[in-house]
Amino acid sequence: VDNILLEYFNYLNQGNKIIYNQFNTIDFDLYLQFSDATIDALNLIPNKKNSEGSLFNTINFTSTAIGKRYLLYNILHPLIEVEELNERLNIVEYLNNDFILSKQIGEELENIYDMERIISKISDHSANPKDLNQLKHSLIASSKIFELITNSQLNSFFHINIKIERLIEKINFLIKEDATTSLKEGNFINQNVSEQLDELRLLANNSADWFDEYLKEQQALKNATNQIVEIEKEFFSNLILELINNLDLLKSTSQLIAKIDFFNSLSILTKKFYLTRPSFNNEKEMNIQQGYHIVIKNLVENFIDNDTNINNNEFIYLITGPNMSGKSTFMRQNALIAIMAQIGSFVPAKSANLPIFDKIFTRIGAHDDLMQGSSTFMVEMQECAYALNNATENSLILLDELGRGTSTFDGMSLAASIIDYIARHIKCITFFSTHYHELAELDKEIDSIKNVFVDAKEEQGNILFLHKVKDGNAQQSYGISVAKLANLPFEVINNAKNFMQKLDKVELQQTKIEEENQVLLAIKSKLYNLNPDDLRPIEALNLIYEIKEIIDRDDN
Repeated sequence: VDNILLEYFNYLNQGNKIIYNQFNTIDFDLYLQFSDATIDALNLIPNKKNSEGSLFNTINFTSTAIGKRYLLYNILHPLIEVEELNERLNIVEYLNNDFILSKQIGEELENIYDMERIISKISDHSANPKDLNQLKHSLIASSKIFELITNSQLNSFFHINIKIERLIEKINFLIKEDATTSLKEGNFINQNVSEQLDELRLLANNSADWFDEYLKEQQALKNATNQIVEIEKEFFSNLILELINNLDLLKSTSQLIAKIDFFNSLSILTKKFYLTRPSFNNEKEMNIQQGYHIVIKNLVENFIDNDTNINNNEFIYLITGPNMSGKSTFMRQNALIAIMAQIGSFVPAKSANLPIFDKIFTRIGAHDDLMQGSSTFMVEMQECAYALNNATENSLILLDELGRGTSTFDGMSLAASIIDYIARHIKCITFFSTHYHELAELDKEIDSIKNVFVDAKEEQGNILFLHKVKDGNAQQSYGISVAKLANLPFEVINNAKNFMQKLDKVELQQTKIEEENQVLLAIKSKLYNLNPDDLRPIEALNLIYEIKEIIDRDDN
């Protein structure tokens, strides 16, 4: 496979041979996994629709391009190994406690260029003198950072053993500090590198004084200039070859700096948002006190914190409450807290004790895929099916307002069945938000459900969102009140209330009929196989009492 990939990359590189040792492979079983739909639903990274309000943009305090890419990689590849996570958290905590060291590292990181890009240019012989000067300054700053860490207890985590001084000296000796990007014009190799080069430069610079041999002098100037460029190119090529021979050293330096920048960024983040170190458990417990959505709290004032208390017995949070009340935000913030913890970051909460998740699945927001012939409801069902077919007991599922794209009874029935399936077969931590407050009755049948609701109150027809998650369930949906907030015409709002009163009456009548039918069915089952001629008087009397009990139970 490596050879096939290499041939393909060489083809793309237009025949310039790529220098490489080996391809890095990613074992996805070592990382928390999620789909592209989940990445978009949780706004983990910038995209065309949302370039600013992403987790990446909110928590990115890196100073270098390589550190920025490493942070991005870790957001998309959180860890699942507890020991490695705790070691990362130890590094962040150490930097939190040693503010001076963190500040000194940060100052040196500002002097580091995109080493990864420069190393790539060196490997395919496209680097220029300015690139090498940027590499030199990056290596100098890296050396200072390594010295700072080596002289601190932080080195017990990094075990730095990288020697780059010789490469710094080599570049500094050969390449002029003010060298440009051009190889054609020369003048990028230092004085005192080559006697021949220095003599030719002297000839080129003083040839104008030899006026009496003007023609001969012009030929000498041209030859000298050409020789200068060729000699400088030769020195430069040899330097490039030496750097290529030290690619492993350069890559190791770049990778280590990216990690240091990543950890220093997480420390800066911790202090800026007053984050908390998470802890991990082997049980199905997710206990978060005063958790918040770090992206939204960074953008709005007076964000309301909320608690989450999930255990092995009640692992399905059934969240009811009106639209716009904050159900989706609450679900997302719990997922983001888990993801941040599993990249080795402190988290936005007063305290957080979390399980290690292997996968995260989401069905949040309404969108369709009409180009592929899929409606909103079809996409909703497809994403839900993907979750149900791939989740494990150690996964996290977020399902938001499932069943909106079909009739009320269809939607509620599907939602109830999906919750039941998760409870019986998958048994993973699940956040299920719904505006069908009737679904809260499921907790009487499914022990693993915990009912919570996002509080709101209605005063004089106006709704006030409190954004506080409480135990229990919402008693109504507040749909008309939310529509009123959207400034629908008064006539529409008023007529909607009238229609709702009529529908409520119809629903009450239907409910009464259904209840009466249930009573009749119960009585019918008692009498169905009964032969009155075989009954003794006492049995007939007991039967009458049983029928009376069924009727009285229904009336109550």
